Amino acid sequence: MLSCATNLWLLILISEIIRETNSSAPAPTITLSHGGRVRGATEEVIFRDQKKNVDYFLGIPFAKPPVKELRFASPENHKGWEGIRDAVNLPPTCWQYIFTGFDIANNGARMWVNNTEMSEDCLYLNVWMPSGKINANLPVMVWIYGGGYTSGTSTLDVYNGKFLAAKHDLIVVSMQYRLGAFGFLRIDPKPTRFNRESEGSTKLALGNMGLKDQLLALEWVQKEIKNFGGNPRQVTVFGESSGAVSVTALWTSPKTKALFRRAIVQSGSIFARWGLHDLKVANHRAVVFSKACNCPDPTVDPSTSIKCLQDVDPMVLVNTLDAVIEDDAVQRNNTMWENFFHKLSASEIGNGPFPGWATSSRRYFEVPFAAVIDGDFLPNHPRNVLKSPNYTRESPELLIGVNQNEAIYFILYGLAMQETMFLKEDGNIVLPESIKKAGLREPRKSDGQKADFRWITALEFLDKSFLIPGLAAAPATFYGLPVSFNTTQEYAYPYDIKLAGEEVMKRISDLASDADFICPTLEFAEMASRQSNAKVYLYYFQQMSSRLPWPTWVGAMHGYEIPFVFGIPYSKEFIKEFYGFTLEETEFGDKMQQLWVNFAKYGDPNLPVTDQYSAKWPLYKSNAISEKQPDQWDHYILDVNMRPGSRLREKECGFWLHFMDAYQREVLAGAMAIYPANRTGLVLLWICIFRIAVLLY
Repeated sequence: MLSCATNLWLLILISEIIRETNSSAPAPTITLSHGGRVRGATEEVIFRDQKKNVDYFLGIPFAKPPVKELRFASPENHKGWEGIRDAVNLPPTCWQYIFTGFDIANNGARMWVNNTEMSEDCLYLNVWMPSGKINANLPVMVWIYGGGYTSGTSTLDVYNGKFLAAKHDLIVVSMQYRLGAFGFLRIDPKPTRFNRESEGSTKLALGNMGLKDQLLALEWVQKEIKNFGGNPRQVTVFGESSGAVSVTALWTSPKTKALFRRAIVQSGSIFARWGLHDLKVANHRAVVFSKACNCPDPTVDPSTSIKCLQDVDPMVLVNTLDAVIEDDAVQRNNTMWENFFHKLSASEIGNGPFPGWATSSRRYFEVPFAAVIDGDFLPNHPRNVLKSPNYTRESPELLIGVNQNEAIYFILYGLAMQETMFLKEDGNIVLPESIKKAGLREPRKSDGQKADFRWITALEFLDKSFLIPGLAAAPATFYGLPVSFNTTQEYAYPYDIKLAGEEVMKRISDLASDADFICPTLEFAEMASRQSNAKVYLYYFQQMSSRLPWPTWVGAMHGYEIPFVFGIPYSKEFIKEFYGFTLEETEFGDKMQQLWVNFAKYGDPNLPVTDQYSAKWPLYKSNAISEKQPDQWDHYILDVNMRPGSRLREKECGFWLHFMDAYQREVLAGAMAIYPANRTGLVLLWICIFRIAVLLY
């Protein structure tokens, strides 16, 4: 009879043999269409009581390096290689802002900081697939990261596709794309009397290079994903923030109809004021940027300007983006002085350059360069494309939604009013005294001014086209923020009601979230749902992770649904490095991820119905065809108590998408022949009528 020691020795020996056998298994190798091969690696993925293996391939080049003479050029296909190329390391991050201070100290912010070296040679993609499924013809999900066109990378821990691939038997792809000036600089190629070159003589810096990077990556998927066991006819593209804007741009581009079947849009659309710049804005910003880089004016000689910019150090190009933002702030300030400030008394303006506690005319959230209607990738405005009877995307299927407190993350960084230091170098977030005093209707000093959000919101939140007498005060009034209309500092609305500081922040966040994220996204859902045989599913995410190192008053912020989509509650690496999740949140994440996967596989998040997962997510129906059922369910609320909801932010988006635009058109058309002093009262009357109409409806 063998002794216990002998038995133990035999067990150890057997374990070592098994381990050696597993480690000596050949690395997964895929042959691509050009004849070259990529060699990845295999990883064991653990979730709940299950273990599955995933093969991953990181840093596969899909385009020529956009360096030297290819800087600012549209991407070109990678020529391929001979033999085997190792694909086991994350690719470089495309050049972007370098984070410091709070972003490094707070784990809830640090999770968004790039984790690989930056390089212009960055056009690579990553693939995760379940092991042993090379001939399975699996669904494919292609991820496009966000970051306001200026930051972001597919390499972040929160974007790891291994849990999606392992748990749900599908293939996950993510790609890098160029950012900032590298990806979105637009220099007008048209000739001027100072520049006799023929139109289109330069093919550089025409805008949308980053979107074309995404397009080329999707073309790569169509060409190569079969080799990984994927089905090129069952591709779902999904993205968040500027990644969501990109998805909606891809949706409306004539170049992409055969590249994906379904789309998931998280917190953004091409209709957002920051998602798409008209050519006048884009060309002006190119001039500002070029001059700030000490390069020639591109309106005089675009080719010389581009050649100069191609020689500028990439870090300089990144840092000079701020000059574009500052120029926008100067323009906004000039507009405010022309329309408002020159009429104010010294007591109304106070001691600083701005009234009402505002300290800057820089918008709380702004992108220097964005997508443009370039006549190629985007030949027409996406809104007009969706309205056109000639637009056809066969039986479109769209899952789209927003988070409850989209803007608060950016407000913490960008709100510029007296003593608003939310973010501390040690990583803490503190509600400042000025916000508390604003809510209590108290001046900062006994003989000082009170906060006036008429000026704060106009300077830092509104589109410049809304900086019109009367109209500029409407948003602050509509959202119940402190507004003053005379030197006695009496408040017109909501009169003398006192608010807690947290309530003030909520109202500021609601205003900005609706204007810049929620309403543009809902508008896209509305227009997409009007397409023939469309299936649109709308969600409202409001689950905040309890262990996220943010105060509870920030709520469900922009981007923080992503960990649940990617199954990150099972990531030991993420939890160790950033923050963890409760069991209830992990179970919620399982359900939410299943909804995303169901949609990618079947075009319906409710299918298939199982004992573990069953949802009652209603189809979103266009208001144009559902007026007889005003209270029908039209979206799904995502928190630990998932449930259907109705009329998501309806009155608020009616305010932004109809009231503000309609009044602006009236003023610009000259139909409102009213003295500026009387416009404020008219706006308030319109708001009251608008509110009453919504309530009665």
